Amino acid sequence: MTTEQNETNFASSLADPMIIEVVGSEATKIINNLTTNDISKLGVGQRCETFVTDVRGWTVAHGFVLKEEHRILLIGQHPSPQLVCNHIDRYIIREDARVNNLSDSHQLVLVDSVQSSPGEGWSTIPAPIISPSSQLWFGPTSAIDANTAFPALPQINDQYDYRRIHNFWPLMGRDIGDKCIPQELDRDPLAISFTKGCYLGQETIARLDARGQLQKKLCRLNIDTEGIEPQTPITNGEKEVGFVTSAAFNATDQTTFALAFLKRGNFEPGTRLLCGNATATVLESTIRA
Repeated sequence: MTTEQNETNFASSLADPMIIEVVGSEATKIINNLTTNDISKLGVGQRCETFVTDVRGWTVAHGFVLKEEHRILLIGQHPSPQLVCNHIDRYIIREDARVNNLSDSHQLVLVDSVQSSPGEGWSTIPAPIISPSSQLWFGPTSAIDANTAFPALPQINDQYDYRRIHNFWPLMGRDIGDKCIPQELDRDPLAISFTKGCYLGQETIARLDARGQLQKKLCRLNIDTEGIEPQTPITNGEKEVGFVTSAAFNATDQTTFALAFLKRGNFEPGTRLLCGNATATVLESTIRA
C-alpha cells in the first residue's frame, strides 16, 4: 500500500498521549507565559502548534494548544505528561489557574480522511501530523465504546511512523531530547512567535534567532536501505555530522525516510551523506500549516 493509498483511511490510537488541561480565569496567561507561540491571540475553539519551554529555552513539550470556553488544553504525545504538568504548576504562584493531567483517563486518536464525526464525548482539532487533512480526536476512554467510526484502533505502528516522518513531525522522547532548543526542530513558522511578549526561555530563543546560526538542526532524509535504527551515525566523508532519531521503511515504495540531527553545513536539501554504508540524501522539510 503506497502512502497515497494509506491517506484514504487511517485511524490509530496514539501511544504516550498527552492531554493536559489548565482551568481558571488566568489559564491563558499561564500557558502563554510558558510557550513559544502567542496563545493570547487564540479565540474560543482555535488552536495552534507550540513548544513548552523551560528557563534555559529547552523544549519541555511539543504539541497543540486548544482554547475552549473554560479551559486551555495542551494536546500531543509525551512519555511523561505528569512532568509537563509539574512544570506548568511550578509557575502558578497566585494566579487563578489549576493544572489537571487527563492523559491516563482520556484517549488520543489520529484520524485521516475518515468521513464521520468523533461522536458524543469526543472533540476534534486539525492536526497535520501525517497529512494536511489529519485530525486528532480526544475524549474520555469510556466514550470510545459508544463510537463506531473506528471499530479497531491499533496503537502506534510502522504506517504512522512512516507518514509522520514523511510529513516532518517530531516526537518527544525520540526526535526531541532533553536539551533541544525549539529552532533546532525547524518549525519556526508554525510554532514560534518572535513578536509576542516575554515567556519562559525567550531570551535563549530570541538570541538564537538574532544570531541566525544554528549549530545543529533536525532534518528529513531519504536513505537507500532499510533497517535503519535510531542513533545510527551520519557521516560526511570521514567526519561524523549527525545521527538518526527516527526511521521507517515502506516496503511497497521501497523507501526509507528518517529524521536526523545534522551539524551546521549539512542542512542544504540535496546534500548527500552516508548512513552506515547507505546513501542518505537531505530533503526539504515538508512542514504543513
